[in-house]
Amino acid sequence: GYLPSVYDRFYGLTVDVVEIDPVVARAAREKFDYKPSGDLFIEDGRAHLERSGWTYDVIILDAFASERTPFHLFTREFFEKARERLSPGGVLGVNTVGNPDQEAWVSVHKTIASVFPKVKQFATVSPAGGMGNMIFIASAGDTPPPDLSRVRPEAREVLERMLSREVPRPEDTLLSRARVFTDDFNPIDDLYRE
Repeated sequence: GYLPSVYDRFYGLTVDVVEIDPVVARAAREKFDYKPSGDLFIEDGRAHLERSGWTYDVIILDAFASERTPFHLFTREFFEKARERLSPGGVLGVNTVGNPDQEAWVSVHKTIASVFPKVKQFATVSPAGGMGNMIFIASAGDTPPPDLSRVRPEAREVLERMLSREVPRPEDTLLSRARVFTDDFNPIDDLYRE
């Protein structure tokens, strides 16, 4: 519940949360005093998008654990469903761990770009720096840069640092070798370990 709490506390946003593990949800409430500003659903994120039919201004995918990636959340079909569930002008954010030069994350970029015309990616480390958070921002159209004057000072520095680490679109030679992940073919875990 950390990220939803930040959105609520700093921006006053109502955030629905989908958590697959009821133990995690219970621990967030009991141990960390997490109080959702929106609804809390105990189910798989993809199942929620397919079942609910709701639309959102922003969808954030933040689902990974150490070296395992929920492959069904990194396919063209998942991103198509996410795009369907975004309101006009909506944005998809994907937070994961990787390195912008890894084949897995070039394929993630290519997969997202097969659905969203606009994809930007940001890294918390330089390619030579190894593994770190990789953040993809995708939309159907142009999104204006954030107005940092409206961001609370405590969060502004973090956002400025992230925005300064935009990773260029992968080179065409890398993209030509990358695969678009689908429900029928997604070796993300194998590529991630390489």
